[in-house]
Amino acid sequence: MRRMDRRVFQYLLLTPEGYATREELQKIFWPDQDAKVSQLSLRTACSNIRKALGALLGADETANYFAVLEKTLNVNLEFVNVDVRRYIAHVRSANIAYVSGDMNTARVHFRRAIAIYRGHIGWGDEREAWLEPLASECAELQRGAIERFAELSRLSGVLLDNDAGLSSASGG
Repeated sequence: MRRMDRRVFQYLLLTPEGYATREELQKIFWPDQDAKVSQLSLRTACSNIRKALGALLGADETANYFAVLEKTLNVNLEFVNVDVRRYIAHVRSANIAYVSGDMNTARVHFRRAIAIYRGHIGWGDEREAWLEPLASECAELQRGAIERFAELSRLSGVLLDNDAGLSSASGG
């Protein structure tokens, strides 16, 4: 898959509902192109995404994961595991447990979130402008997760070990 195809697919994976309009994608990824060129470029990207998914999943399964409709492109998020989504879900679960007083559950979810952020979320050196708000949100969540995890560890008398990765996990 070409870099632009990957960027379009990544964008779809990271949107809240897993879809975007054709117009939105054309404005983000081909802002300086006229309408005809950006439409053709988006069609080419869709075709390449379908081919790449077909090679991985089989042509019959591609439609279960990626659909091109009249006005939107959709990724079925039920079938796709995205590290950023898992990370945010763990932070949210941890915060809910923390507020409700379930400190053991909060600690477990904070630890998992910190590990995902440290080990799996690669924003890259050159972030796309559309990716910056999400990357900044996750960096802020990570700072809070580290603080609360450290607090819960101190309160429970658990020594922080290297496995927690707190010193290297706060980068953005």
